[in-house]
Amino acid sequence: MVVIAPGGEIHEGYEYLGVATNNVAEITAILCGIEAIPRAADTVTIHTDSKYAIGVLALGWKAKANQELIRRTRDVLAGRNVRLIYVPGHAGVPMNERADELAREAVRSANSRPLPKLWLS
Repeated sequence: MVVIAPGGEIHEGYEYLGVATNNVAEITAILCGIEAIPRAADTVTIHTDSKYAIGVLALGWKAKANQELIRRTRDVLAGRNVRLIYVPGHAGVPMNERADELAREAVRSANSRPLPKLWLS
């Protein structure tokens, strides 16, 4: 995941999920990203290449799987001014390409690198 703070500072992280679907990975990335951003942030814009994540988190789609993860993510998003914007995957969108690289690193290394929290204080 890639978080761009006000002022343009870029923060990166990734989480190794073991065996998981793309949907789980996309929603987990959104959850981790939003949890790293102070609740006091005026507006948060999340770019994702997952139409499924946008559907279950913002458009009222019913979740047939991963209901607990989706419920938790919806709860974290609730009461915040968050916009979910679709970007096409594997289409050269720089930060989306970087997020994909970080996801591949999590799988390759079987390791996690959480988003830094220092910038939040």
